[in-house]
Amino acid sequence: MSAEKYYERFVEEELNSLAEFSMRAMCRERLEIQNNKRLLPFYFTKTGEWAGKIGNIDIVAQDDAGHTLIAFCNYKEPVLQTETYEWILFLAKKAKLTPDAVILYSAGGFDAGLSELAQEDERLKLVALGKAEGEV
Repeated sequence: MSAEKYYERFVEEELNSLAEFSMRAMCRERLEIQNNKRLLPFYFTKTGEWAGKIGNIDIVAQDDAGHTLIAFCNYKEPVLQTETYEWILFLAKKAKLTPDAVILYSAGGFDAGLSELAQEDERLKLVALGKAEGEV
């Protein structure tokens, strides 16, 4: 078996899974640091994730008053699309969550429509890996 075939068969998928897991861990850590510095719209006291039958929300954080922040960490898509944001809002509805803040983290940036939405909707914040678009 060639090295390329071996990589495709045994390494590629596992490496992508590891990178995706690591990205979620980095996003969670960044969010916790910002929370401790009181840089978020509210100070959350509970954090977790929501796993549904048709999709997951990577981070769900709430304060004692019930304010909710949801976050999604994109590693797979080269550019996070507006449709993904709409999907996350759909998942939040399925989870019976009404987000007061939504943070989208992306390793590859965001499409123009999503960037425009973030400028219009104060609850939506976009964070590209290594670069913040809008204050969080």
